[in-house]
Amino acid sequence: MTKTTRSAAPWVRKSAGSLLAAALFLLSPPAVAEVPVAKSLDLAGYTVAFLADPALPFTQSLVVLKDQEEVYEGPFVAPLSALAAEPGSRNAAFSLPPGTDVTGDGTPDLALTGFTGGAHCCFSLQVLSLGTEVRLLADIAGEDSPPLLKQITEGRAYEIELADWTFAYWHAPFVEAPAPRVILRWEESRYVPALDLMRAPPLSENELERLTEEIAADMAETGKPVPALWRALLERIYSGNSDQALTLLQQAWPEDLPGREIFWLRFGAQLGLSPYYPSLARLNGWPAF
Repeated sequence: MTKTTRSAAPWVRKSAGSLLAAALFLLSPPAVAEVPVAKSLDLAGYTVAFLADPALPFTQSLVVLKDQEEVYEGPFVAPLSALAAEPGSRNAAFSLPPGTDVTGDGTPDLALTGFTGGAHCCFSLQVLSLGTEVRLLADIAGEDSPPLLKQITEGRAYEIELADWTFAYWHAPFVEAPAPRVILRWEESRYVPALDLMRAPPLSENELERLTEEIAADMAETGKPVPALWRALLERIYSGNSDQALTLLQQAWPEDLPGREIFWLRFGAQLGLSPYYPSLARLNGWPAF
């Protein structure tokens, strides 16, 4: 692990609260401190440095310099091993090869996947533009799975595919939690849900009947709602087929099992907690609130 020499004052001002900042705070402004650098690279006229706390096996911050002057600093947490992984590979910090034009505007970007090291949380995706100035274009929270950059449509731009974990631990262990797919597209100055890419054809009558029968059998056996039920409901809703979701609920729920209306209300309340709920409402033609 190499070290870089930097002035204390900007680091204290921008990173108060970190262990490194606490140490540098004890120094007078003209003093110079050595900050551990886990990895650095030269890219698009900038030097990108990943800083790490020597006591922890994780990066703590990302710094970008131009002509030895700091032009950007922000938090970035990922295992040190992720910095050495092949860009785009599983568990890699570099989501794409550094310098890839992510948004399709002709400007080199830096796409990074962060991971805080929990059992299955938390993942994030940061996209920095390295044009005439350094800008953080996006900081996407993936929660329990990493957001992925994919070229789903033709062209240079990459879409973001991620899972919505709103229903994690909802009446079931995490391993059974449904996590419907969301697709984001870069539009003008931000990533927004790409509803046309999320929309999918409805299930055929045979497919819907087979799925309904499977869920009905599981519920008849257990005597209660099963995760397969709300997984199927979410898959229909997140593909723009909420009418089939309601049909599935009505037909799969055993006649002798009470509580269907209460379940539907609680399911709707939980769905309303999703950060993508307004987009889901547009996707399914629901009234706006």
